[in-house]
Amino acid sequence: MIRICLAEFFGTFILCLVGNGAVHEGAYKETGIFAVCFAYGLAVAFGIYASAGVSGGHVNPAVTIAMATLGRLGKTAGENALMFALYSISQILGAFLRYSV
Repeated sequence: MIRICLAEFFGTFILCLVGNGAVHEGAYKETGIFAVCFAYGLAVAFGIYASAGVSGGHVNPAVTIAMATLGRLGKTAGENALMFALYSISQILGAFLRYSV
């Protein structure tokens, strides 16, 4: 469970760091919308790639909600709810850490 939490934490951190950095760079340097979209797409890909091998690469609580609704996070309802909570907390902490750096 710790590996899953760390993978989601790190993947979400990468997504927010690179993706939001691209948006800020685009606003200050006026590089154009294509460059910002391309860089944000790469940020999503890097975040998923960093965490997919361990946790499935959700890196977004919306994806985690969908997987929990489908019952793919655990074998029982209790395990599904526990994993939903762990995934979501890890993702939110990863996103918040990016803003404190």
